[in-house]
Amino acid sequence: MQQVSPENYTRGESSLIHSFKKWAIVSLSLITMAASAGQTAAYAQIAGQTEAAQAATSGETLQNDLALFYKDLAGIPTYSSSNSGGVSAIGEQAFNVSVSQATTPNIAAARYGKGRVYLAGDDLYFKPSEQTDPDRLKLVRNSLLWLTQGSKSANPGVVDYEDALAGRGRLQMITTSPSSRFQVNPALPIDLKRIDSWSSAELDPARYPVAYVDFPIFQTSDADIPYLETYVRNGGSIAVAAKGWVLEAYAPNYLGDAYKGRTGNLGIDYPIQRLLNVFGLGLMNNTATKTNGLLPAPTAEQANGAHVLTLIAQAKAIEAGTLDIGEVKLGPPGANATTKLTIMASILGGTVQALTPKSPLYETIQGDIGNLARLSFPLDRSKAPYSSALLAFLLNQTGLEAAPAKSPFADHFPGVVPDTAQVIYGKTIEVDFGYSDYAYLRMYRPPGTWISTGLYAPPGKPVVIDVPAGVSGLDVQIGAHTDNLTSKDVWKRIPVVTKRQTLVPGPNTIQSAYGGLIYLIPTQPKPNTKTTVFISGGVQAPYYVLGQTSASEWKNSVRQYPAPWAELQGRRVVVTVPSSLIRQLDDPAQLMETWDAIVDYDDALAGLSPDSPPPHHSPIELPFRYVDDIQITAGSAHAGYPIMFDNYGTRLTDVANVRNKGWGIWHETGHEYQPNPWKWSAITEVSVNLYSLYVQEKFGNTSNLLSRDAQGKDSYDKAFAYLESGAPDKTYGNTSQLDLFGQLVLFKQLQLAYGWEFYTALHTYYRELPANQLPQNDQQRIDTFVVAASQLSGRNLLSFFDKWAMPYTKDAVRAKVQALGLPEPQTPVWTLQEANPLSPPTIELTPAPDDTGWNKTDVTFTVVSGGSQTPGVLARSQYRIGNTGTWTNYTSPVTIRTEGETNVYARMIDDAGLTSEYVLQTIRIKRPADQTPPVTTDDAKAGWYRSAQTVTLTATDDGTGVIRTFYSVDGAPYAEGRTIAVESEGVHTIRYYSIDAAGNEEAVRTATVRIDRSGPDVEANVTGSVYQTAPITISVRVTDSLSGVASTVYELDGNIAGNPVVFEPLALSVGTHLLRVTATDNAGNTSTKSFAFDVIVGIDQLDDILRTAGDKGWISNPGILQSLLAKADSVQKKRGDKEQALQALQALEHEVSAQSGKHIETGFASLLLADIRYMQSL
Repeated sequence: MQQVSPENYTRGESSLIHSFKKWAIVSLSLITMAASAGQTAAYAQIAGQTEAAQAATSGETLQNDLALFYKDLAGIPTYSSSNSGGVSAIGEQAFNVSVSQATTPNIAAARYGKGRVYLAGDDLYFKPSEQTDPDRLKLVRNSLLWLTQGSKSANPGVVDYEDALAGRGRLQMITTSPSSRFQVNPALPIDLKRIDSWSSAELDPARYPVAYVDFPIFQTSDADIPYLETYVRNGGSIAVAAKGWVLEAYAPNYLGDAYKGRTGNLGIDYPIQRLLNVFGLGLMNNTATKTNGLLPAPTAEQANGAHVLTLIAQAKAIEAGTLDIGEVKLGPPGANATTKLTIMASILGGTVQALTPKSPLYETIQGDIGNLARLSFPLDRSKAPYSSALLAFLLNQTGLEAAPAKSPFADHFPGVVPDTAQVIYGKTIEVDFGYSDYAYLRMYRPPGTWISTGLYAPPGKPVVIDVPAGVSGLDVQIGAHTDNLTSKDVWKRIPVVTKRQTLVPGPNTIQSAYGGLIYLIPTQPKPNTKTTVFISGGVQAPYYVLGQTSASEWKNSVRQYPAPWAELQGRRVVVTVPSSLIRQLDDPAQLMETWDAIVDYDDALAGLSPDSPPPHHSPIELPFRYVDDIQITAGSAHAGYPIMFDNYGTRLTDVANVRNKGWGIWHETGHEYQPNPWKWSAITEVSVNLYSLYVQEKFGNTSNLLSRDAQGKDSYDKAFAYLESGAPDKTYGNTSQLDLFGQLVLFKQLQLAYGWEFYTALHTYYRELPANQLPQNDQQRIDTFVVAASQLSGRNLLSFFDKWAMPYTKDAVRAKVQALGLPEPQTPVWTLQEANPLSPPTIELTPAPDDTGWNKTDVTFTVVSGGSQTPGVLARSQYRIGNTGTWTNYTSPVTIRTEGETNVYARMIDDAGLTSEYVLQTIRIKRPADQTPPVTTDDAKAGWYRSAQTVTLTATDDGTGVIRTFYSVDGAPYAEGRTIAVESEGVHTIRYYSIDAAGNEEAVRTATVRIDRSGPDVEANVTGSVYQTAPITISVRVTDSLSGVASTVYELDGNIAGNPVVFEPLALSVGTHLLRVTATDNAGNTSTKSFAFDVIVGIDQLDDILRTAGDKGWISNPGILQSLLAKADSVQKKRGDKEQALQALQALEHEVSAQSGKHIETGFASLLLADIRYMQSL
C-alpha cells in the first residue's frame, strides 16, 4: 500500500489551498456554491456514493448489524463524567452504531476487505477490563461478536468470540497498547498478546483475529498504516476507542513536548485519523454526549440519516433549493428545521475539516472547494451546512502555506494594522531556557512558556526571526487566540487564526494570513541557558511591563502603538486585550498589581512560595496568561494556557471589577491551581471555587455563598435542605439534588472549622504524596480525600462526609480513618455557616392596619434601611411587590391601592450583589361597600385649533378607586386609556366613562375637539383683460367649511379695496393690475390669493376717451376738446400707415402735454399720455 509521507501530505494540501489563495471577491452574507458542470458531476458522484452506502448499510444487513450490537441492550449509556467524542461514518461500507439525536454519532463501524473495524468515541465503549457496569460489559461482548462474525470464513481455523463464549476455545487479541492503558478482565475468554510494533510478523489475522489500536499509533508516523490496512483487508478486525476532542485539546500527551502549549489537529497530526479514513471512518473534535443517560438503539433509517455521504447529498440539495429540510431524518422526534440544520452542519463540519488524503471522499472535497465564495461574520453554519464544512476544512489547512496572502477576514479579526505603521527591524529578545515544567506541583495547568515580544505581525507580511547557531527547542507563534472554533455552530470569527512554527538556527521566516502578536516559545528546558533572538518585520504593539515601563512612557507613546492588540504584564500575569481598551488607560500599575495579587493569593492558599524548594516552589518564573477574544470554544471563559475570555472587555482592565466583581477571573485562575489528585470529575466546577472564595475574602468582599436566588435562598439554605433530606439515593455530586454552589458549602464548612490552613496543608500533602500512592481514578480520589481530610484536620470526619452522602468506599475508608484514632469534631461541622454582614431592612405601613389586620384605604409602605456591618461597604434597599415581582431600588414611599392581600418584600443589597435576608409585609385592603361611580373630567379646550390636540381624562373615586377608563372618538369602538390624541380636521366628539373597583360605571360624558388646519377658499370673477373705457366690477367669494371666515382684506395694487371691486371707465391706467385677497378663518388659518388682469386701450377708443373726459369736465375748454378730437380722428384715419399714425399720435401727445394743468385736468392728462405711449408701443 502506497505511503503518504508528511512532506507529500503537506504539498497535497498546499495545492488545495492554492486554488483558494486569491480568495473569492463575491460578497455574500452566507457561503454559496456555484452552479457549474464540475459541481454537477460532484453532486452525481456523491449521489452515487450515497446510494452505494445505503445499499451496503440498509435493509437486512444493517438491521442484523444493529441487532447484534444492541443484543440485550436498551441503549448505549452516556456519562457526564466522560464526555464521549463524535465519530463519523464516511465510506460506502461504514455505518453508524450509536447516534446522539442532539449532536453527532459516537460509535460507528465499517467493513473493509475481509475484515471489520469498530470505532468508539470513548474508551468506555471498548473496555474489556470492565468488571462492574453490566451495559458496558454487554457492549464489549456485542462488539467482539460483530468484529469476529466473519473471521472464520476469511481465516478458517480461528476462534471467533461466539466460539469463545461457548467454551470452544479462547479469542486471541493483539495490541501495542501498554498494560497501563488496556487490559482484559481475566474472567473473559480472551488471550491478549502485546507487541512492540504493528510491523511485527505476529500481526496475522489467522492467529489474532482482533487487534486493539490505541496510544502508540496516535503519536507515531504513518509507517504503521500499511500493516494495519493489510491486516484488515485480509480478514482481521480492529477496535479503536478515542475522543477526538481530547486528542486535539491535549496534544502534548499524545504527540510529545513539541506540542506543549498548542493544540493538535486531527486531520494533520494524527496517523490514527489517516488509518480510520482508509476504512471509511473518522474521529471528530466535538463532544457527542455530556450528560448521564441512555442513547436508544437507532433504526436503520436513523443510522443512515447520520451517514456523511447521505448528509452531503442532502446538504447540497438544501443549498441548491431542491430539498426541504423537513424531509431530512435527523434529530429527536419533532425536531424543527433549525435543529436539523445545526446537527447536519455539526456532523459535516466535524468530518470534513478533519478529513485526510487517505479518505476516498477527499478528492470530492478538493473539487468542491474551488466553488466557495466569500463569507461574512458571524456565520451560522446551519444555513450552509456543506459549504461551511468545506470552509472549515480549508481554513484548518491554511497554516500549511509558507507565505499566505493577507486574508480578507484579517481586518475583522484579529484587527486592522494601519498601512502607516512603522516596521521594526532587528529587535532583540532574550530567551531563557532555564524554566521548569512544574510537574511536581500536580496542578491542572501550570503556566506555559510564551515570551511576549511587544511586536505584532501584520497579516500577509513576512516576519524574520534570526536564531543563533546551536539553539534548538524554540518555536515562534503568531497570534494569542489559540481556541479552535471549527466545532462551533456559529462562527464570530475565522475558527483558526494562530500559526506556530519551530525555529532552526539562522534566519526563519513566518507569515500569517491573519496576523497577530508575536511570541517566542521555548519547548525544551535547559538549565542555565539563555540566548538572544532578533526579530524583523513586526510593528509595535502596546506592551506594558510593571516595574519597567514608566508611567510617562506608557502615557505618551507606548499605549498609542499601532497594533490592534495590547499586553499588560505584571510580576505573575500577562493580560491580552484589544488596544482600544487601553488607549485611555493612564497608568496600568495599580491594575497589574491587583492581577498579580490574585495569583499571589492562590499561591498562598496552595502553600507555594518562591522561596521554597520543589515541590512547594511557586511557578513565579512563568506568568499566567489571560486573553480576551470575541468567541471561545466553551462558556464565557475557560481555563488553560492561556486562560480565555469571551468579550470580557473592560472587565479585565477595570481595577474595581478585578477586585470586587472578578469571580470569573478568580474562578478560571483557580482551575489552573486545582490539584489533579483530589479533583474528581463531579467536583471539577465545585472545589475550584475555593480559590475564588479565598481571593474574594482577601479583597475584602463578602462570600458568594451568601448571595440569594429569586426565592431568597442562599447556598447555605440549599445545602442545609439537602443535608436534612431523607432521600434514599442522596449522593454528593449529583447536581439534580444540589447545585454546584450548594456543594461548595461542604468545602467551605471544612474551612470554617479548620481555617484556610487546612487547605494549604491539603495541597502540601498531595504534592508530597509518593507517586505510587497517588489515586488513579475518581473513586480512589474520593477515598483518599476523605482519609486525608480526617488526618489533616485531626478529627474523624466520617460523620461529616456521611451527612453529605459522600460516595466513598465505605468499608475500606472507614477502616483507614478509624485506624487513625481521631476524635469526633466538637461541633458538627455540617452545621457551620458564614454570617451575613447585611442587616435586613424593615417595612413600615401608613396607615397601620386595624385590629383585624386590614386597611380600608390605600396603604403606603416605607422601607427603612438595615445597613452593612462591613466597613466601607455601602448597601441599598430594594423592594418587590408580589411573589413574582421585580426587585426595584427603593427611593421613596410606595402606595398600594389594590384590594385584597398584597405581599411586599424588602432586602438590602451591596455593589457586589450580596443580599440580606428579605423581610415580608402583607398589606390587606378591604374598602367599605361603594355605590358611587367615579367622576371623569377632560381638559379639552373650547374653540378651534390648527394642530393635533391631546385630551387627558382625569378620573377620581372616593370609594374603591378607579380601575378602568374607556373612551370613544367619533363613534369608534371604546378603547381603554386616559390619553387621547386627535389629529384629523373636523369637529370630533369624544365620549368617555370610568369604572371603579366596586364595578360602578359612570354615565357617558362628552367632549368636543375642533381642528381646522386649512385656510379659507378664495374665488373671484376676474377676466384676463378689460378696456379702459368700460366699467369694471370684480366680485370676490370667500368661504370656510370648518371654522368659518373671520376676516378678509382686499387690496388692488396695494391699496385697500372693497368687495365687490367697482371702477368706472377711465378709472384705471392702462397696464397690469393685481387684486390681492387675504382671508383668515376662526382657527387662525390664513389664505392669500392674488388675481391679475390687464387694462388695455386701442386707437379706436381715442375719441370715446376724449368725449368722456369732456363730459366729466376734465377738459374745460370746448375748443381744446375739438382740437384734440380732430387730432384723434387723424390718428384713426392714418392707422393703416404706421409711420403717419405715429406722427399723428405725436401731435396729439404734444397738445395734451401743453394743456396739462391748464385746460386739461392733470390726472386725466397723465392717464391720456400713458394711453398714447401704450398705442405708440403697439
